[in-house]
Amino acid sequence: ERVVSPGQYHSEHFANLYLDSLAAAVGFPSIDWTFGPVAFRASFGSHWLQSEGELWDAQIVPMVLAARWHGAHVVSETVEYTHPIEMKSEEEGGAKWSEKRLDQLNFLFKHVGGALKSTQPL
Repeated sequence: ERVVSPGQYHSEHFANLYLDSLAAAVGFPSIDWTFGPVAFRASFGSHWLQSEGELWDAQIVPMVLAARWHGAHVVSETVEYTHPIEMKSEEEGGAKWSEKRLDQLNFLFKHVGGALKSTQPL
C-alpha cells in the first residue's frame, strides 16, 4: 500500500481476491492478476495471437484459456518493481482515478472472470 495510491492498492487487492477465488475452483494457483508482465512458451502463442481482447483481457484471458483447455502451466514470480512517486501522487484523492479503477474492476470481472467461470472453451 505504501508503494501505490490507496485506491490502486485496494482495487487491485479486491480484483486479486475475486479472481483468485474463481481461479482456485478451476485449479489455478494464486497469482497477481493485475500486474504484468506475462511470459509464455512459444507453443502457446496462438492463444494470444487469436485473442480479440481490448485491454487487460488481451493479456490475461489467453493465459486462462491456454491453461484451462490446452495444458499450459501457470506460475507466479515475484519481480522487483518501483512505482513512480509522481504517479502515486497524481492518483491520490482524484475522482477520475477512482472511476478508472471501478471501470477496470468491472472489465476484469466480466472478461477474466467470465473466462474462469466458463464451462467450455471460449
